[in-house]
Amino acid sequence: MTKQIQFTQTGSPDVLQIVDVQIPAQNRAKCKSKSKP
Repeated sequence: MTKQIQFTQTGSPDVLQIVDVQIPAQNRAKCKSKSKP
């Protein structure tokens, strides 16, 4: 959902690819932060 929304806002497929890579990277960082006290 997030990728589709940001893609609509930018309207650029190049940006979509960048965002697509950054989103999972941020999610992984958040998951690791939550896992460790």
